[in-house]
Amino acid sequence: MGRMNRLVISPELSYVIGVRFGDACSNVNPSKGNYALELAVTDLDFAKEFNRCVTFALGKPKGYSIFKVKGRDPRYKTLYKIVAYSKRLLELFNDGWEEVVEKYPCCFIRGFADSEGSPICKTDRQAPNILIENTDLKLLEYVRGLLSKLGIESAVFHTNKKGDRKTFVFKKDCYRLVIRRFDSVVKYAEMIGFSIERKQKRLEELIKNKGFNSSRRTTTRKTSPRTILQNTSNKGET
Repeated sequence: MGRMNRLVISPELSYVIGVRFGDACSNVNPSKGNYALELAVTDLDFAKEFNRCVTFALGKPKGYSIFKVKGRDPRYKTLYKIVAYSKRLLELFNDGWEEVVEKYPCCFIRGFADSEGSPICKTDRQAPNILIENTDLKLLEYVRGLLSKLGIESAVFHTNKKGDRKTFVFKKDCYRLVIRRFDSVVKYAEMIGFSIERKQKRLEELIKNKGFNSSRRTTTRKTSPRTILQNTSNKGET
């Protein structure tokens, strides 16, 4: 763990970078000296974990406020919003973030998957899959490379093309990273997981229902994603 011009190089910073490439967005206004990283999400536990990580990464003694705001989409009436201010953090997103991610890949992937990923299973007979969707093909291929280094097999597919659909208009091409092999899904659960409780519980339930043997199922549940983030030495991220 070290510092980079007030940034704490840590698993928490890698998680924040992952969220930035997912649900978070930068809000920059140099004329007013405004350099903000904003996150507005439906899951309170996601907002709390991001708040904890960005607070630690910026070396601040106290966390940011979490505000309740009204969602523009009628499906999401309430959002939990955090605004963190740091010029150096936003500069890192343009240059230097890969160095942090290569040191703490699991935390980066977890932050990205908390934003863009989900565990699914179409039928009772089908093995569980993990999906991560994004419009940036290069980014998904980068994540696929990180997963490969961790021994987790995945593939990237082109899912929707830009243009009109029956119920939705896609402004950009959409891509999907899929983890299909059951052993890779299990390894993802053990090494990375989700910080969002509903996603993590769903993943564990799908693995359990597939008939995962009790001894390895205990291993999957033994360490929560937050514990891994706080003590990544157990997973080789020191």
